[in-house]
Amino acid sequence: MVLKIGLCMTFACFHALISIDASKIGIYDASVEARFKEMEKHLLEQSFQLKNQKKRIELLEKSAKHYNVDIDRCEHRVQRQNEVITKLENTVAKNSEDINDLHKNLSMVYNHISKCKSSLNNKQLTKTANNRQFTCNSKSDMKIGAKMSGNGKGHTKQNTPVKVTTLNFNIKCRFKIPLRRNLNEAKAFCAHLSHYEYRPTNSKIIIFDTETEDTHDTYNKYSGTYIAPQDGLYGFVYTIRMGCTSSGASGSFELIRNDNVQSVIYIGETGCEHQETTNGFAIVQARKGDTFYVRTHSSFYMHGHVLSDHNGWTSFCGWLIR
Repeated sequence: MVLKIGLCMTFACFHALISIDASKIGIYDASVEARFKEMEKHLLEQSFQLKNQKKRIELLEKSAKHYNVDIDRCEHRVQRQNEVITKLENTVAKNSEDINDLHKNLSMVYNHISKCKSSLNNKQLTKTANNRQFTCNSKSDMKIGAKMSGNGKGHTKQNTPVKVTTLNFNIKCRFKIPLRRNLNEAKAFCAHLSHYEYRPTNSKIIIFDTETEDTHDTYNKYSGTYIAPQDGLYGFVYTIRMGCTSSGASGSFELIRNDNVQSVIYIGETGCEHQETTNGFAIVQARKGDTFYVRTHSSFYMHGHVLSDHNGWTSFCGWLIR
């Protein structure tokens, strides 16, 4: 009996333990299932985010392709524009060369015209001098025919045949009135700039387009060149006035004879506080037909503007010394 009671109690305790463990296992399974559900939910959210990111990446790739196409088009346009700019620069350079050639041809034409004018003036002066020459002729006849005789009481006139002699004086007088000759006249010119030259480039000829004096029409105000009318010693002076830009004002200028530098000046100012003016002077032994002009330096980079107005001229003058 006691054994039965003990067995019953043992089975009851074991059943109770099994019930407790089963309840614990059920609770544990429920928590694990809840965790799995949460993980599945997170996975779904992450997969959704991944899908959205993939869509965004695809959109970005499409946009990048579109931008690449636009960039290629822009690069192609820039390349074409660069080609056009290069062609335009070549055209401008060629036109500049043509303009320089035209200036030289014009200078030669003006030089020829001045020579023709000088020749015509000399011919007119010679013709005037010939018209002023004259010849004076003078004739004088002196007759000797009366013979005087006397007998001591006075003089009596006898009608004795006498020899008559005629003396002829034929004098030719040829006079030239002295005239001043063109070759002895002073040869000089002076011209100034009538406007501003904004940011002049290298090797640019300064065209002094307003003449104040030109005795023999040897300065060309259209090309800025002076052609020596004859062999001799010449003096030249040029004045440059400059105003600054934001980076100041500085420049170098050259006096050129037949593409050879005869004189160089430099002008510089910093701070844009005021303007600067400088002068260049040169004595040159020149030959007839030599061409002179003032230009910006061939390699020095120019800053600022060349000024010329009623407050101060940028000018170029020259004269024959001997």
